[in-house]
Order: sequence, then C-alpha cells, then structure tokens
Amino acid sequence: MQNLQSLMRPHMVKIATYHGVDPSEELARKAGIRPEDVIRLNANENPYGALDKVSAALVGQPLHLYPDPKQQKLRTALSEYVGQPVDRIIAGAGGDEIIDLLMRLFVEPDQTVLDCEPTFGMYSFAARLADAKIISVPRTNTWDIDIPAMTAAIDG
Repeated sequence: MQNLQSLMRPHMVKIATYHGVDPSEELARKAGIRPEDVIRLNANENPYGALDKVSAALVGQPLHLYPDPKQQKLRTALSEYVGQPVDRIIAGAGGDEIIDLLMRLFVEPDQTVLDCEPTFGMYSFAARLADAKIISVPRTNTWDIDIPAMTAAIDG
C-alpha cells in the first residue's frame, strides 16, 4: 500500500500543520487564570458576545439552509454602505478563507510574498500552500509596517 505522502505534491509534505490559537482552557492553564477570564483577541473573538439586537435579528433565520454562494444581499448592502460596486466586494467564511483564496488566485509557485511580522499566521501559511517564497519583514518598534525595509526586500 502506498504512503499517503507519496501521493501529495512534494512541497505540501514539507509544510507544517497550521495551528490557530489555543483553546481558552489551555491558555488559562498556562497563564494560571480561569478560562472565562481569557480574551482571545487574536482569534477575533468578542468577549462580550453578540449585541441583543444582533441575536434578535438571527431568530427565525433559516440557518439550517445552505446560504447564497454569491452572498448577494450581503454584498449589495456592503456596496451601498461603502459606496463601491458589488463586483469589488468579496465575502467568505472568515479571514482564513479569503486569504487562502487570494493566495491561490494571485500567487504562482516560486513567487515571493512579503510577510510583515508579527501578523496573522494565515498569511505565511497560505503562501506556503501556494508554494511561494516568503520573506519576513519585521515591523518597526512602533509596530508600523516598515516600508523602506519592504522596498529593500523587494529590490534585494
């Protein structure tokens, strides 16, 4: 029987598994605090929960049905709100999906992607999946993106 990895694209075998943020219980154990005191902003979690208005708006919605794959209502509402055409707006199932989609659409194998660390780990992970070369450009000591360093990395 063949090894599953022998069937995979070679660069995919070398990619470490992406691990998102640790569960609240694990973070609490490491920090010596209660899980309910953990606020995972790096997971885009709202520690206060949904507004009552949002919860009320969800009551009676057909959440058991597959949503519109084109997200027509959402994209139209966002289009009106930001004053941009609908065809310039994309919606997805979270940032991970959008980042992955953009990398797959626009990054060719062996192209270079600049990653301004510290940042969201999905950028470099999706770039590795696309078989891109990644150049890490640290942020400044004030956490700004270092434009001169990025330019040097591009020119270098």
